[in-house]
Formats: sequence, structure tokens, C-alpha cells
Amino acid sequence: MARKRPSEAAPAPPNLDFRAPGDDAWYEVRLAVEEDVEGEAALHVMYCNFSGAFDELYPADRFASLRELEEFAGRFRPTSVQLQDEECRMVVEGTEFCASHTFGDRDVRFYDAVVESVRRSKHRSVNGEAICNCTFEVLWKHGPLAGESTPINVQDICIMEQKWPQNPTLDHFLDIARNRFDGNDKTSKQAIDPERSPLKPMFGEKNYYAFWIDNLEKDLSPMTMNDFIYEQTSLSSQVELSYSVLPVMSCSGMVLLRTEKDAKKLLDFLLDPAHIVVSSRGRPWFVRDDWCRKFEGAMPRYEVKRSNRVQQASSKLKLAYRGTKEYERAKELQGLRCEFHNHLECIYRRLESEERILLTGRE
Repeated sequence: MARKRPSEAAPAPPNLDFRAPGDDAWYEVRLAVEEDVEGEAALHVMYCNFSGAFDELYPADRFASLRELEEFAGRFRPTSVQLQDEECRMVVEGTEFCASHTFGDRDVRFYDAVVESVRRSKHRSVNGEAICNCTFEVLWKHGPLAGESTPINVQDICIMEQKWPQNPTLDHFLDIARNRFDGNDKTSKQAIDPERSPLKPMFGEKNYYAFWIDNLEKDLSPMTMNDFIYEQTSLSSQVELSYSVLPVMSCSGMVLLRTEKDAKKLLDFLLDPAHIVVSSRGRPWFVRDDWCRKFEGAMPRYEVKRSNRVQQASSKLKLAYRGTKEYERAKELQGLRCEFHNHLECIYRRLESEERILLTGRE
């Protein structure tokens, strides 16, 4: 899957990685859409450096819901690139990479991992080239080692691109599969459990939903926030930031979504205990499950569109994963923010009570 960066004279390599359902590992693949005489389509997944016996076909009609289809689409991403020895300074605690692990003598497979700690060592020089001797302790996110920590070296690390893969073949197949539902994805709607969701089951074409998120960096732009949410959840949203007149070090944001299903998906992502959204400075987002409201009427539109330069814009935001020191620090900061909001609520209740006395003359 991963490889050294090709020279300019080298032909363009296959441009997608695919997380195989069989072993949950990442493989470099080529794609083709095959259609029969009856118009039925299937995605032909061809594993690079493997014989055709390992090819897989995914018919467009195999997906029971749009949610299942989007989960399948999430198994693709741009091809990872081998980290070079001189780039080892990019590897810091809390960052996520695609890394290789060798099972047995020659069975090398790739899984995502989070860096827990870094042990720097002086580089040595071989024929004028720097050779990295650093060691990185990583926590594996999926695969047979999920939840375990092991040491790896720079040659085991690949740089991931988080943006949506630009692949006409994949886009064409997904369009075919989506069109089969004709906007009637009953299975996806049934998958939302109203008993578990803090959102009441309210539907309607003229409604929208708003989230309030606190403790954002003051230099965060709505475009960056939009792009990050899209990268992580594939949700299109509108973002508006607000700033306090008080001398505080953070700001708040409002995220607008069209449907309850989208709101539920974003809420699940934000409250997932496996990770916390943090800024590059380590400031964690803070949100509560009751900070979502349904509004009637057309959803407001702001003059902020999702950027084509997703990776550059979203570099100010990342996920801190459970089990890392960065996560523990973010959790403590969220606790402070929670205490702050609880204190504010007490002050607001007291303010309302005293205002009522002054305005009405009654306690």
C-alpha cells in the first residue's frame, strides 16, 4: 500500500487506499465500474501487488441503506505516502498515522495508529543520507492489535491525507448506488433510536437543527470548522462564530444542520468517548447533549463554503484519542469548562431572580 514518493518520471500510481472488510487492513487498490446488459452495476476492487484471485466485486444493490453505503465509501481514502527519515520531526505525541505491522516473517499489514510517545535519537548518515533512529510508541486504532501499544520506527509510518478521495470511478459508482434509493432510505431512518437520542423525533422539510459548541480558539475560522466537520462526518453544515464582550480566551460557535439524522450523527461524533476534538494548541471543544435545538423555517445561509484545500485549512483541528496524554489533558480542560458553565447557570438563575424582584417588586 504505502510506498516511497515516486519521481516525476514515474507513472501515476493507483490513487486510493481501501480498508478491506476481511482483515480491516489498508491496501492500495485500483477501481473499475462494471455494468451488465441489464444495467446492473458493481464496483470492481483490484488489490495492487496481488493476483486477480483477490479481486472483489461490490454490487450497487448490496447496500440496504444510505448509511451502509456511506460507511462503505468511508473505507476509501487517498493513498498514504511513506514518511521519509528527515521528516521524523512531524511525528509528535497525539498525531495519527497509518502504520505497518509485520505478522510472522513477511506478512506486512497497515492499520491506523496514534502516537503516544516519542523517543528521539541522533540520526546517522549513510552515503550522505540521514537515517532516523527514533522510536515511536503507538496505540493501534483497529485491526488485531486494536487498543494495544507497540514501538515502531520511521520506516513503519505513512502520512495520511484526510480529505475526500478525488476519484471519478468511485464517485460514479456511489452515484449509481445512491440513486437506487430515490430519496427513500427507510432503513437509515429506522436506525435512529429516538429513545437513545436526546433529540426528540421531529421531522419536517422546513426545520433545521442548531448545535452550540464552546471553547473554540478565537482565530478559528468558520471555513476551517466546516471543513473539519465534513472530513470527520461527511456532513455539510453552516457555521457561525460568536465572540464575548468579556475578556475570555475562547469563543463559541453555532453549527446548523438540515435534518435530525445529520444532527444525531454529529452529536454522536462530538460525544464519542473515544476521542475529543482539540485545536493545535490543545484547547478542547466543549458541547453538551442538550445544546441542540430544532428551529422552524428555512435554514440560514452564511457566505462560507467548504474549501477545496481541506487538509491545509483543517490542520488547526485534530482528534485527541483515548489512551494518550493529550486526551487526558483535554479531558481535564473539559472538566474545568463544565464547572465554569455550571457556575454560570447558577449566576444566571440568581440574576433572573433579582431582576424579577426589581422589575415587579415581588419576590
